[in-house]
Amino acid sequence: MVLAVLVPVLTGWRWLAPSYAVYAAASLLLPLCQPFPSRPLMSMPRFVLVVFPALWVLARSRLPEPLVLCFSAGSFVLLGLLFTNWFYIF
Repeated sequence: MVLAVLVPVLTGWRWLAPSYAVYAAASLLLPLCQPFPSRPLMSMPRFVLVVFPALWVLARSRLPEPLVLCFSAGSFVLLGLLFTNWFYIF
């Protein structure tokens, strides 16, 4: 989960405004600095979901739209199936 957000943030670091870049970096680093002892990455999907500068970088990328759409839809279906079958998603 962290890598899925870290890569776009690092890729778009130059064109993001400094305040958004700092926000994105802090949003990724703070949950990693104070892990829950028994499950260190607990709730990471919830924490990285609000890192909107990473989504801006993905929206600005030159990836083909059908590729992004298929990846997003496939991820949604996979996470939906895991959720309905009571599997942990993190």
